[in-house]
Amino acid sequence: MIIELSSLLNVNEEQLAAEFKEVHQRYGCTEQPFAILELPSVKKHFGYLSRLELMRKLDRPLYAFNSTRKKNLKLYDTVQPTLEVLKNSGIKIIGYTESNMENSLFRLFKLDLIKYFDQIYVLEGCYPGHPDSAKKYDLILPNEFIKIVPKTKRKPDPYLLLDICHCETIPKENSFYVGDSLTRDIPMAKLAEITTVWARYGTRLDTAYWPLLLSISHWTTEEILREDELKKKYIQLQPDYSIDTFSDILPIIGLGIT
Repeated sequence: MIIELSSLLNVNEEQLAAEFKEVHQRYGCTEQPFAILELPSVKKHFGYLSRLELMRKLDRPLYAFNSTRKKNLKLYDTVQPTLEVLKNSGIKIIGYTESNMENSLFRLFKLDLIKYFDQIYVLEGCYPGHPDSAKKYDLILPNEFIKIVPKTKRKPDPYLLLDICHCETIPKENSFYVGDSLTRDIPMAKLAEITTVWARYGTRLDTAYWPLLLSISHWTTEEILREDELKKKYIQLQPDYSIDTFSDILPIIGLGIT
């Protein structure tokens, strides 16, 4: 998207990345929907236009983003059949993410996963809605399917998980928490005395994209330093189990391999 936007506006990519970072930091979210509409270079180039008009002017970079997302948005191996087994076995499946509602629902909808979850907890966001109301997708969701977690409550706060267990009437002794972060997920669940499962497969990322992520991320210098402090603080808190594919969760919770 940045490459196409740079060509369209004749603005260098580094400046556009810095502008994305400023918008993301303002919202506290690196996934702020349609952040491109708020970039100073976009406003300077096109002047005052409605969000819908701007979206149409930015069709080329938005198409680049959407087509790349469509190509890359896919499940890890064994996720769908394992969720099917869990659901059919009567296991209550709760999702908790620090993504906002719009992005979370988009992914669950596109990957056809909503049907497996009993409840989804998402981070409080600030989204004014799709610029084109005609393109808004409507989901028929169970009553109170989505619950909003205030921005003030973030990983690795163990009380988050304890509150979720309380709301869902699930004893922590009967719960398993699956996450891929040894800094935020595993310490949070360990401190809540919930059985922890480290999704090791979720850490196998292409490190070539890390510098780009840092250049646009909402993370402040203070947050990056805090992340380093958390790593040192919780280095002794090891997961109860580690899995290399999601189906490895089945024998851990006593369902065996099907």
